[in-house]
Amino acid sequence: FSHMGPRTIESIFPGTEIVDVSADIAAADKAYDPPLRAIVVGTAGTVKVDTPNKSAFTIPANCLATGAQHFGFISKVYKVGTTATEIIAWR
Repeated sequence: FSHMGPRTIESIFPGTEIVDVSADIAAADKAYDPPLRAIVVGTAGTVKVDTPNKSAFTIPANCLATGAQHFGFISKVYKVGTTATEIIAWR
């Protein structure tokens, strides 16, 4: 794994900043730069996101267990199309 570079806290931990995504998307879509590294939903539902390689993808509710961390790089979360609530994230 030498091609992956040195192991730092940023490379092994999902993030160092907690973001209240539910508050961020209360009024409108929210873009994140740097992207989110993991999300947690408190109440089941869908989450519509952009990733570096896919736009406007809706993650189905049955793919998002409540209270669990879901890892991935998320660059935008949409208000319309997101039905999950109590969403927090790390970046």
